Amino acid sequence: MGTLAIAAGTATSSQAVALADAPLFSTMNVPGNLALALSVEYPTAISVANLGDYVHANTYLGYFDPDKCYDYTFVKAAPDTSYFQPAGKANKHTCSSKWSGNFMNWASMQTIDPFRWALTGGYRETDLASSTILQKAHGSAQGSASGNYPYRGTDIGTGNKITGTDVVKVTPMTGTRFNTRLWGKGIDMVFSTANSTNYQNDSPNNLKQYGDGTSSSNNYYVKIRVKVCENTTASGGLESNCVKYGSNYKPEGLMQKYSDKIRYSAFGYLNQGGGSRQGGVLRAKMGFIGPDKPVAMSTTPEDNATKEWSKSTGIMEANPDATLATASGVSNSGVMNYLNQFGNYSKGYMSYDNVSEMYYAAV
Repeated sequence: MGTLAIAAGTATSSQAVALADAPLFSTMNVPGNLALALSVEYPTAISVANLGDYVHANTYLGYFDPDKCYDYTFVKAAPDTSYFQPAGKANKHTCSSKWSGNFMNWASMQTIDPFRWALTGGYRETDLASSTILQKAHGSAQGSASGNYPYRGTDIGTGNKITGTDVVKVTPMTGTRFNTRLWGKGIDMVFSTANSTNYQNDSPNNLKQYGDGTSSSNNYYVKIRVKVCENTTASGGLESNCVKYGSNYKPEGLMQKYSDKIRYSAFGYLNQGGGSRQGGVLRAKMGFIGPDKPVAMSTTPEDNATKEWSKSTGIMEANPDATLATASGVSNSGVMNYLNQFGNYSKGYMSYDNVSEMYYAAV
């Protein structure tokens, strides 16, 4: 009869070892590379950003400060330049005879708008040293209103509804009816205070820009353009993302915040219908975007020849990489310019998203 011998081994203790996430002998931080593979076709660009019925207790993000009230400034000499002007603090998202910023974010922001706001501070349609006006993305008539940006308001079903008693708390209107349309209206928000569906039509009767003082109609429209970063008591103070440049301020996002630590590039699609288009296209090559850029083996940054905003004023550069723009036959360049402005000139968006091919091209 054999003997079965069992040998007991001695357990060895293991210790956690910190793995390096940077070159072992480098004395400087190595910047990361971030390629924005912007798979943006029309449902992504023009759909509703803030979902569900309007609820005062919820905070809705976008170009408007949810904690402020706004007046609408109608510019008689140039109506298309009219805009919303901050007019003080809201009371738990409610306002008296003014527009609630929280409500306007719910009512008017397309999905791409909060994305731009978070990354860059938003698309600056007006970008002067002492004045910044953000403008929402173009709302094309692609798809359908019911499937992309449904009508919203007091007479609309669950998911896009605001109660009639809330109208006076979030708008300057005195009644209990308020219905809106954004789909297919560019940068406008059409609204009606009547028991009517005229506001849903492309050309409702007597449609006038709100504030022009000439219309007795109940159907109006406003430009979704909003002034930001005014450091006054009357405006309710600065928004949380305003950065100081001299005596003025500019809205900024994550891309500016980490511009000394990350290099950026942008890929997108050609605006071409059908599903046969192969691959993505490079819209902005990899590089630093800030006024200063780090230098290898040095703690002193140097001026960035292709900076995307001014170090002294914070104003965005229209064409930071003129050489690349000329070679590409375009007049604008830059990662942030592309992210903020696609759709503005074409007045539409890609209809199919070959995202796997764009991802391949980016890698």
